[in-house]
Amino acid sequence: MQYAELIKERTGRVKEAAPHKTPDMRTGWLVWEDNLTEFLYFEERMLPSNPEQYTAEWNITPAKGARKASKSLWIYDKDTSQKRYSVTTSAGIKIQPYFDVPLPSDNNLYYFRVQSEPVDATTVRLWISAATASALKIKLGSLDSATVSTAILKAIERVGSIVQAPEQDDVLAVAIDISKEAHIQLLAAWEAVSDEHRAQLLLKAIV
Repeated sequence: MQYAELIKERTGRVKEAAPHKTPDMRTGWLVWEDNLTEFLYFEERMLPSNPEQYTAEWNITPAKGARKASKSLWIYDKDTSQKRYSVTTSAGIKIQPYFDVPLPSDNNLYYFRVQSEPVDATTVRLWISAATASALKIKLGSLDSATVSTAILKAIERVGSIVQAPEQDDVLAVAIDISKEAHIQLLAAWEAVSDEHRAQLLLKAIV
């Protein structure tokens, strides 16, 4: 009931700010991989919940290592038996809503990939900084797919593993296409956090 009142209060504040419009209240969910390559985004309407629609039970998690014991209230939809909320108490009261990811065919589900974007069956597009792209072009003479792909394969064969922390660079991104084979070996040979980091390793490996 408190959560429902919070949503009503927030909706009221939006209505006050735009009195001639009906508030379209939503919760946006952004889900991502640990390596920040692929993302999902979708929205749900933010509607006050009816407490009569739910049932709940206490869940106690025992202490383990540095983690303290906790007690949570798990709240389920009566009709579907799906867990919809978790309320923690011992570490400070917090309501954690649960969500359902829409089907891939849902037009309201946004999928985007910001690194190593597949172009077709044989080509992968890397997104790297303009400064790194410029440095690669100076060393290789060209940034066409065949040139960069060959440079990657030769560098990996010659130097093997290579370690270098990623360097911060400008925010302008440049697209470079490479072969799928070169991309597979690039991922397997060098541990990196992004396309930009892999391109920096390639720069270090090129003689």
